[in-house]
Amino acid sequence: MGIQNQAGTLASVPTGRNTGNWSATNEAWRFLPNGGNVNTEISWYEDNILIPTSVGQNSISICPTETKEYKAQVSFTSCNGSLVYAEDIINIGPEAFLLNEPLDLIACSISNPNQNFNINQDSYMLGGLNAGDYDITYYNTLSDAQNYINQITPTAMLTYNSSGETIYVRVEDYFTTGCIQYTSFNLIIQGAPPAPTSLWSTQIYTDDTSTLADLQINESIITWYDAAINGTILPSTTLLIDGSTYYATQTDIFCGFESIDRLAVTVQKIANSTQVLPPGSTVGDLVVTPSANSTVLWYTTPTGGSALNNTDILSDGLYYVEQITNTTAVPNATNTTYVSNRAAVTVDVSTLSTSSFDKNIIAIYPNPSNGLFKISVVNESEVKIYNYLGELVFKRNLNSGVSNMNISDLSSGIYILNVSNSNTTKSIKIIKQ
Repeated sequence: MGIQNQAGTLASVPTGRNTGNWSATNEAWRFLPNGGNVNTEISWYEDNILIPTSVGQNSISICPTETKEYKAQVSFTSCNGSLVYAEDIINIGPEAFLLNEPLDLIACSISNPNQNFNINQDSYMLGGLNAGDYDITYYNTLSDAQNYINQITPTAMLTYNSSGETIYVRVEDYFTTGCIQYTSFNLIIQGAPPAPTSLWSTQIYTDDTSTLADLQINESIITWYDAAINGTILPSTTLLIDGSTYYATQTDIFCGFESIDRLAVTVQKIANSTQVLPPGSTVGDLVVTPSANSTVLWYTTPTGGSALNNTDILSDGLYYVEQITNTTAVPNATNTTYVSNRAAVTVDVSTLSTSSFDKNIIAIYPNPSNGLFKISVVNESEVKIYNYLGELVFKRNLNSGVSNMNISDLSSGIYILNVSNSNTTKSIKIIKQ
């Protein structure tokens, strides 16, 4: 038992344990070197470049402003006189800001572009830490902060006059790392906000109960007016009037200022919200009134999806109409076409079977209508319309098949439509909008 060098020329053995026969039980030996200490030298590298002041230092302090590679390299002379190197590598990035990040400061003013700010945020940034452990100074430029020059004096910080700018902060940590960090905050003069925005300057609708609150506006605190300048404030419950233009302002949360400019939104009733059609009707049978230079597409989803074909058979449920306008009709348009929002229409094709009309009326649609109805009968019939006073206001003979019936000249309201032939008579309630 013993140890020896690689060449086998030097060895160390315990007494009586290198020759002859011997036995051992629970025996162990420790061999200790008796030579001098191995001289080592440590060097530190940043991104593989030697840090000159680090040679011979067991530890160093670093303050990286971005992620860098750091290498510790130890060298020593081996027994044969050659240098041996050992190294370890680690990536280290900047530390998070040691204190609370300063806040942007806001001053409210519509008429005065210059405002006084108290830019001293020492107390907020320290958050209860010992002020003597940190040096906090303020500057007009990042370069000044990095070069530790042109500091904004403490007396000027209390009533710092500005029309809006960025203030830079230098923080030196005396207590832990000894590092210097930089941050910034903004001085903001908050005046009147801009006009609110919307995805659509013209918005279509179908429901007669639709109000200003149903219009799409991107911002939250909205006031509606009936004119672009001055005018009367309109409650959000105001019912939409087809073809009208309404004007919206927004109010900012912090200062409470209302925008001077207003967003104009024009509304258009493009169809009735409920349309009753006979079984077998197609998308092309839905009644719509698009604006000039416009066409419509129908969908089964409020957003996305694929447009339906005019020949697609309708079923009970919700359909959504979208208006496509040529940009020649839209001021300041930048796209080739202007696409509106989508408006919902409830389609009912289940209540117009032949039996429900005693085989005399196959369908009358749309109902309600703006006055243009389609009426389908299987026999030659006479149509009479009475108002709720029982007065006859319309009369016409119909051939079998589908006919157009125009009562646009009648006042809006509920009427009784009477269809009769030689066999029977049927009365139906219709609504003229």
